[in-house]
Amino acid sequence: MTKSFATDSKPTNCINLADLEGVARYERGHTLGLGDLNTNNHPNLTMREAAFDCSLEARWLGKGDIKGLNDLY
Repeated sequence: MTKSFATDSKPTNCINLADLEGVARYERGHTLGLGDLNTNNHPNLTMREAAFDCSLEARWLGKGDIKGLNDLY
């Protein structure tokens, strides 16, 4: 089980922690029909298959994430 943090900034000395808000946004993407993206091809998108360890990046959708939603809806 991955441990997570739920603060507005990255915790000091963060090691192997996932941002709870980013994980929730990622999982919400799945409920909307988005699939996992290859991390090598899309390293900065929320729907990439590897977690953003100690990062707040997944809190915001990337252009490709939004394009995927537009294509579905």
